[in-house]
Amino acid sequence: DNGFTFLVPPNRRFNRAEIDIPKMLSPEMYNYTRDFVLCHMIVDSYHEAQVFAINEDKPRGEEQFLVISELGTHLWITTTEDMLRFQAQEVLVPDLPSNNGIFHIMDYPLFPPYTSDFAFFTAIATNHDTSDCFRFFTQCILTSEEIAASVNSTVTVFCPTREAFAFFNNEDFNRLLEPIWYRHACEFLFNHMTSPAMTREELVAKAPSHITMLNGATYQLRQTENQPRLKNGNEQGRSQFGDLIALDGYLHTIDTAITPTAVSRSVYDQSNSNPDFSLLVENIDFVDLTDIIDRDLPLTLLAPDNRAFRRIEFGTLDGGEIINKHLFRGLFFCDVLANMTSTGIASVNGFTHAIEVRGENMEHVWVGGAYIYKCDILARNGVLHYIDRVIGEDYETVPPTISPAPTITPQPTTSEAPTGAPVPLFAEEPGDNSVPISLPPVLPPTNKNDIATADDMPDQGSSGVRSFPPLIFMSLLSVAGLVVFL
Repeated sequence: DNGFTFLVPPNRRFNRAEIDIPKMLSPEMYNYTRDFVLCHMIVDSYHEAQVFAINEDKPRGEEQFLVISELGTHLWITTTEDMLRFQAQEVLVPDLPSNNGIFHIMDYPLFPPYTSDFAFFTAIATNHDTSDCFRFFTQCILTSEEIAASVNSTVTVFCPTREAFAFFNNEDFNRLLEPIWYRHACEFLFNHMTSPAMTREELVAKAPSHITMLNGATYQLRQTENQPRLKNGNEQGRSQFGDLIALDGYLHTIDTAITPTAVSRSVYDQSNSNPDFSLLVENIDFVDLTDIIDRDLPLTLLAPDNRAFRRIEFGTLDGGEIINKHLFRGLFFCDVLANMTSTGIASVNGFTHAIEVRGENMEHVWVGGAYIYKCDILARNGVLHYIDRVIGEDYETVPPTISPAPTITPQPTTSEAPTGAPVPLFAEEPGDNSVPISLPPVLPPTNKNDIATADDMPDQGSSGVRSFPPLIFMSLLSVAGLVVFL
C-alpha cells in the first residue's frame, strides 16, 4: 500500500564496483541479475526523515534496524554518524519520488548478501562489530557461499564479536592471520560454522544436545533463557544477537570464540592425547625433547605409532637422534611433501629423507620409507602426520602395510603300504585231501645235564662220529618220519 523503496546506484558507481554490465545482462546470468535487482528493493517507503525518527530514541551507536528486502534477505538501515545508510552504504540523494514509491541514489551498489557479507558490513554501520570474524574469511580466501556449496547445504555461522576476540589469545590470533598459517585459520573458521541453516529459536529448541561443526568438532548445545549457547569445556559462547538472513543461511554473533584443537593443542599434546602413540611420547619425554615439540614453531612431526616402535630395538643413547629424524622445521602438509620428491626433506638433525608418491592417483606419500597413513593433524605450533614405521631403523618383522609372503605348505609324504600279517601254516585245510599233522613243540632244556657241553663231544680223532643228546635225536627222528609220510 505504501509502495516500494528502490536503492539506485548511478552508472559511475557500477564502474567503481567493477561490475561487468554486458555479462550481467547475458542469458546465463539471469538468476543472479534478478537477485541483484531484488536486493535493492524494499516493500514500503522509507523516507530519510522517517528512518531518523525511528532511530531517534535509540542509544548512541545503536541507531539501526533490520528489514527484509524483496530478495528475502535482511537489510540493515542505519543512521549512525547522522548519515542514512542501507547495508552500510551511504545515501547520496534521498527521497526521490515516483508514482509507486521512492528511490534513493546510493554511493555504491548492493549485492545479494551471503553470511560472510554480513560479517563485513555489520562492522561498518552497526554496533555489532564482526570485523575480526570477517578477517578469517579473508585469510582463507573463501566466502560463505563457496563453503556452503562445498558441503552442499545452507550454513549457520557463529561469528565472535570483536569484544569476544579481546579475550582470545593475542599471540594465537596474530599468528593465525599470517599467510603460512592459513590452513589453521580455516580450521578456526570452520569450527564456528555448522549446517544446515538454523535460527536461534531453532537452536534453543534443540538444546540440550550436541552440535557438530564443519571441521568435525562436536560441542554441547545449551541455552540461557532464549539464547543458544555453545559449550566447549570452560568456553561458552552465547548468542545475544543474530538471525541475519542471507542467501546461504543465517549469521549469529557470539560473545566468546570457541577454540579448536588446532589452536589449543600443541604437536606434543596431539600425540599425547592419542593412546596409539604412547611409546612415541615416552621416548620424547625420555630424551628431553618435550619442551621443543610443545613450544617451538612451526614444526612438522612424522609420528610413528606404537606398532612401529614395538617392531624395533635401539639403545638408550640413540633415542634422541631417532626422534629428531622425525622432526622438521616448517609446515610440511601432505600436498607440500608430495611436491618435494626431487629434493627430499631434511630433518632437524640433518638427515635427508627421500619422498615417494605412489597410488593410482598418486595419493599415497612415503617419507624415508615410512608410509603416511593419516595426513595433516593440525596443532597450535605445527602439523603432524601418522606413519607406520620408525624411520632409519631395521625391523624384526615386515611393516604392517606390507603383507608377508604366504608360507608354502609342503607336499605330504606317501607312506608305504603296511606289510601283511604272517599267515600260519595250513591256516585252511589243504585242497589235496592231505591231513595236516601237528608237530610237538620244541621245549627248552630244563636240566643243565640235558645241555651238551664240550666235554660231551666225542673226540674227532677217535671215531669220527659225533654223538647227539637224546632230545635232539628224538626231534630228528620226528622230522624223518614226516618226510617218509609225505
